[in-house]
Order: sequence, then structure tokens, then C-alpha cells
Amino acid sequence: MELIHAFNHPMALTFIRNLHTLSRILSSFSEQLWAKDGYKEINIGHLQPLLELSQGDYSNNQLAEKTGMTKQSMNRLVKELVELGYVKIGVNEKDARVVLLKLSPKGKGFLTYLEEKNKEIDALLGGGLPGNSYLIFKDSIQTMLGYVKNLPFDL
Repeated sequence: MELIHAFNHPMALTFIRNLHTLSRILSSFSEQLWAKDGYKEINIGHLQPLLELSQGDYSNNQLAEKTGMTKQSMNRLVKELVELGYVKIGVNEKDARVVLLKLSPKGKGFLTYLEEKNKEIDALLGGGLPGNSYLIFKDSIQTMLGYVKNLPFDL
């Protein structure tokens, strides 16, 4: 119960609102940048499955579990990514009934592009803040994510 009350505090609501605003601004900025560079069909929702698939091949269910998404939502995203050519479908050698999702060369190319663009974005954002504020912010976000992922949200 203390957790719920903490999120109802006016300062917490301002913080959460600011995080959502920052997320929307950065998402929009990213999508506009990608479109300008020829990746018009990619949106921010495609990132999680693509980034997870860069770590290995997974079934739709495994991918949904790794990202914390529903199987239905992941299935929709994967279908889009397959149709767009960023993900390809393979068969599990141990069990032919299991479909494995893999990054296609186009998907790998986008992630290589993304890595380079992220360096540019880091430089842009970091250059606008005093001292090491940006590094502290990035570290704080990582710490917060680690903490929040372990919270019992099923209260």
C-alpha cells in the first residue's frame, strides 16, 4: 500500500508526468530522424523486439516474455516487422513445430544505424547540459529501471 500512496504524492505525479513528456518528445524526435534517414516504416514500438532479437533467436512467446509484453501485442509487432523485412521466420531445429524469429540483414542494418545515431543523440543531449549532468541522468535512469522492474505492481 505504501507504494500506491507514494505515486499519489504531487511530487511523484510531476516526476511521472515529466518522464512521460520526455519519453514522448524523444520518441517523436527518434522517429522523425529515422524517417529522414530512410526508415519511415519503423516506429518506437518496434525497438524492443528488434533489440531483443539482436541477442539471439526467440519464439514469439519467448520474445513477449523477455520484453514484458503480451503475446498478442508481440505477435502484432512481429507480423509488422516480418512484412517490413526486418525480421525473418525460421524453424527450430530441435522442434519443427516451434517458429523462431531472427533478425534479417535489413534488421541488423537498422540496428547498426541505430547504434551510430544513438552516439550522435548522446552527444547532442549531453552537450546541452552542464558538467556531467547527462551521465548522471543516464546512470539514474538505469538504476531506476532496475528498481522498477522488481516492484510488485500486481498489488
